[in-house]
Amino acid sequence: MVLAYHYHNKTSDLRVQDVLDPSFQVWLDEFQRAVLDFPSSTGFLMQDVVRFGPSKYDFVTVYENLAVESIETAANRWGPIKIYYPANNILSDHPYAILNAEWVSAEQRQAAAQFRTFLLSQEMQELALTRYGFRPANSQVSLDIAGSPFERYASYGLQRDIRAIVETPAGDVSRELITFWERQNYR
Repeated sequence: MVLAYHYHNKTSDLRVQDVLDPSFQVWLDEFQRAVLDFPSSTGFLMQDVVRFGPSKYDFVTVYENLAVESIETAANRWGPIKIYYPANNILSDHPYAILNAEWVSAEQRQAAAQFRTFLLSQEMQELALTRYGFRPANSQVSLDIAGSPFERYASYGLQRDIRAIVETPAGDVSRELITFWERQNYR
């Protein structure tokens, strides 16, 4: 999705016709064929980067928190790594859902609500930031707290402010991107 936005020089309003654009499809195909492999998760990819370093990788695209978690291990093994942010970015804000269905009891919904409150508490959000490199979902938690990776790893390229955030496209656009991906056998 971010590559499609990049190619079309947009940050919003990605459309099916953008995905179906033959010149975009050729460009994306050439881009994807330059990728060595597609692991099942970016977590495994980052582990591989730490394991093999520059003997196998020039750069990778992973979640920001995975790069933060691996900075010291990679630096101790291969030397410092550098974090780069593309011109267009996407925030991956995995939703938390409390199910409201017949088969979910009132106690289960209440427990899920309490767990959500716990996860969003200042203490847990600070822990998620300082230990795991996650940006806080709780607006009361600052990136400037003691132990923040945004202070410790600024020299590695970790940035407080993220440049342009692209809009999540409509479902039909996402489906078309996935269909093209699968047709090209990138998996």
